[in-house]
Amino acid sequence: MNIKSTFILLLLIQCNQLSSQNIVKGDVKDENSKPIAQAIVYVDGSRIKSNTNNQGEFTLDLPSGQYNLIVRADLLPVDFKL
Repeated sequence: MNIKSTFILLLLIQCNQLSSQNIVKGDVKDENSKPIAQAIVYVDGSRIKSNTNNQGEFTLDLPSGQYNLIVRADLLPVDFKL
């Protein structure tokens, strides 16, 4: 295989991997259906994560597969005092 053929093969592999990406969108709400802002949504066992916006919405760009999503949020009241 010459260098040009190798480059084309690698480019095709890269394009195939890019096309197998999936956008996962969702929202995080509390028990009263109010959005939770700045929660962290991450894929269990990886470093892939996203923060929710002020409407509790998040987006993750994942390769095809099955994943467990974990949500972490600090739910301190706004008027919390020490």
